[in-house]
Amino acid sequence: MAIGLPNIDIVFLQKAVSAVLRSERGTALVIVKDDKQTTIGYDVFKFEADITDKKYNADTIKLLKRCFYVNVNKVVVLHVPTRTTAFADLKQVLDRIKYNWACTTVAEWQTDLVSYTKSRNVISKGHKVKCVVANVAVADDKHVVNMKGNFVHEAGAEAGTNVKMTDYLPRITSILANLPMNRSITYYELEDLDYVDNSYVTAEKDVNKWTDEGWLLLINDDEDNVVRVGRGVNTLTTFTSTDTEDMRKIIIVESMDLIQEDLYSTFKKYYVGKYKNHLDNQYLFISSVNA
Repeated sequence: MAIGLPNIDIVFLQKAVSAVLRSERGTALVIVKDDKQTTIGYDVFKFEADITDKKYNADTIKLLKRCFYVNVNKVVVLHVPTRTTAFADLKQVLDRIKYNWACTTVAEWQTDLVSYTKSRNVISKGHKVKCVVANVAVADDKHVVNMKGNFVHEAGAEAGTNVKMTDYLPRITSILANLPMNRSITYYELEDLDYVDNSYVTAEKDVNKWTDEGWLLLINDDEDNVVRVGRGVNTLTTFTSTDTEDMRKIIIVESMDLIQEDLYSTFKKYYVGKYKNHLDNQYLFISSVNA
């Protein structure tokens, strides 16, 4: 008679209790070009003060510091020499980095990052990665967030001194990597901005239509005089029996990915090689999952 898998029950209970806390301890990956770099490599930062001009130029430092407008767990910076033109040159290093959310400030690499994210998730059985890009024509994937607009304007900056949307991606990526799963990014207030580009909004195509097409928008809330993130959606627009309509919400996919990673890691660490894989033990493992 089978006696169950008590240690797996305990592991699942511990993971369930810590889920919200773990969800706000993600890793943000930022891919940048910097003229101080001679080779492709990466650095890991936990504190803003560690980002200095010994390794990065002033422009890079400024955009990386936007990651630390929120309390961060970890920021990984994949630095690339400015002479590098092919995204494929990064792949060998990128494959070794474990992260949750990624972005690149290089405009011509936005589509490449989308393709890489999709490919990596096909191969990975447990851990799924996500990316934030700007103004990519076609993405259609629940792990890709696509921002609309050409620029943002920082509070206190001179009129006309705008920040390109690609340079603002580290800010959004850091928010998503460190947002607990009991909070959505929808209507998240961006106190560092005073207005954003909304020239794409027309009478024929308003913010609701853009959102329905899978764009994450930054909106000027004139009533409260603040800039907010619009509806927290990813780029999924083609729905199937496995990719359903509710999966276009970022918070839903975040929760699903956390559950999947917990299941995979627990199965691999506590079941495979520990118990005979016969039907009784399979049923008991499934019971532990459903408990």
